[in-house]
Amino acid sequence: SSWVLRALAAHLETISPQEAHGYAQEVWPVVDEIATLLTQWNDPRTRRPLPAFSPSAMRDTQSDEQLLHVRMGLSAAIHIAHRMERERPAWESREAELAALVAEYLNSTGLSWLLDLDTIPVLTNILPPEDPIWDALATARQEALPNLTGFDHVKALCELALVYEQKSEWPDHETTTKAFDQAIATWLESPSSDAYEAALMLIALDAMPH
Repeated sequence: SSWVLRALAAHLETISPQEAHGYAQEVWPVVDEIATLLTQWNDPRTRRPLPAFSPSAMRDTQSDEQLLHVRMGLSAAIHIAHRMERERPAWESREAELAALVAEYLNSTGLSWLLDLDTIPVLTNILPPEDPIWDALATARQEALPNLTGFDHVKALCELALVYEQKSEWPDHETTTKAFDQAIATWLESPSSDAYEAALMLIALDAMPH
């Protein structure tokens, strides 16, 4: 759900103001429903999101990645609401609470945790563009790409695109564009492609310079 919100918000920034109004109106019911759920979905004891199924643990659990994902989704929903001039104070209050929890965790962990994190968009608007972690993350993804295939390759490209967008610089743009084109072609031919992968691909494409 959070990735869907992130994809919708990212796409909103790539279209004209005239198109954006109609697009936002069309997706708003979905945004409103998901963001309201994420706002209410919290543990009153810890203020973290309630347990959810974790593929790595094969059971319902609370995790740091889950915390980051929910914060990312709410931030995207708030962005869409602002574009539509709609007030959602409950969303903003909850997002601020989650951002504080994320910042607290980031301050108590080291570089190794960040490099092991599977998702990068959750760090945007938390770490400033000049933070050296972005260079470290870009290097890690670039080194991993040659050894990845299928969905893992698509996911790493998405993360790399978002790092470059956060830093506002695209090294070796031609090579990167070719890599994305190849990944898209492979992904479109895959019978296992799903909405989650589509959201990742849309985010990556929207992050690339046009």
